[in-house]
Amino acid sequence: MAPEVYTLAAVLTSWLGGSDVRVAERAAGAYHRHRMCGLNAA
Repeated sequence: MAPEVYTLAAVLTSWLGGSDVRVAERAAGAYHRHRMCGLNAA
């Protein structure tokens, strides 16, 4: 899958799980895991 799909999945999982405070952090972490670009760049 494309990295964007992993990012979207992380956002939806975070948001539906009731953890909306960390949605952006989890999305960046998912993008970083698949693109290896660093959290600041993600």
